[in-house]
Amino acid sequence: MRLLENKTYVTETNNWYAPSREFREKHSSIKRMVLMNTTSSAGDWSGFFIQKTGKRSAVAIPFWQENNYPRAGFTLCTGTAFMKGDCSEDFYNCACEEWEERAQRGYWGC
Repeated sequence: MRLLENKTYVTETNNWYAPSREFREKHSSIKRMVLMNTTSSAGDWSGFFIQKTGKRSAVAIPFWQENNYPRAGFTLCTGTAFMKGDCSEDFYNCACEEWEERAQRGYWGC
């Protein structure tokens, strides 16, 4: 399984939800994509997704979405996996907590 770390995805769609939706549709290994923070009213978001890496294993990978104004569309960037574990609800909850802690320390950003 190839991790979706440190990738850039550009779309010309002006729908705020399109970049994350299209990225998820393109990669069936993404099991959950979570918006954690809205940084502007222009569709600039950050969050993380759970990528299944094996039968029961998964990683949590951060993403950022930025509006390309004045050009059309958005750019979605992924970072480096920040947690590894099993593909479970507990792992998801722990990843949410870890993401929040790192966000408070200013860890995330494009």
